[in-house]
Amino acid sequence: MTRATKRPRADAQRNREALLRAAQQVVQRDGTDISMDEVAALAGVARATRYRHFPTREALLEALMRDFVTQLGRARDAVEDPADAFLALIELAAAGIRDNPGLLEVAAYKDVPPALREELRRETQELIAEPLRRAQAAGRVRDDLRPTDFSVIVALAGAVAELAGQADANAPFDRGMTLLREALAPRPRFELP
Repeated sequence: MTRATKRPRADAQRNREALLRAAQQVVQRDGTDISMDEVAALAGVARATRYRHFPTREALLEALMRDFVTQLGRARDAVEDPADAFLALIELAAAGIRDNPGLLEVAAYKDVPPALREELRRETQELIAEPLRRAQAAGRVRDDLRPTDFSVIVALAGAVAELAGQADANAPFDRGMTLLREALAPRPRFELP
């Protein structure tokens, strides 16, 4: 095994994960205007350790974006009935945005290189293509949906989550998600353009 393909040590992996968890907490509170020193302190690691993993704020925010796609993949694989995975991923994305409003700001972060944004978009579409096909075959969602629609659906789910975050109860979130699921349901009244 070469040095370039060598797996990170267990403590290095733990430190990286601690930094990502801490960054999620700081982003939830402050959006993308995060203090890297605060992230390191919250993670319980030295500044040098933080620099080794994430030398810049941009690198950390890019890692958060990649981590979200990885979490979607794990969630897809954990769903018992593959035909339920597509709707489960939408629910997960919406709940993630509701619980961490900073995710929307991270997703829209302007300094993300266009190549990375395209890579993550492509990975996400590949990740949901099979769950969408299975949901359509099982009659759980409309037949005219495409993997490219996922980003629009997540944006709508994000709007639902954002509005729910302004209220004190989950009722607006549950109602909004029910409306969104209804829009995705089979046998729609209107065809997609």
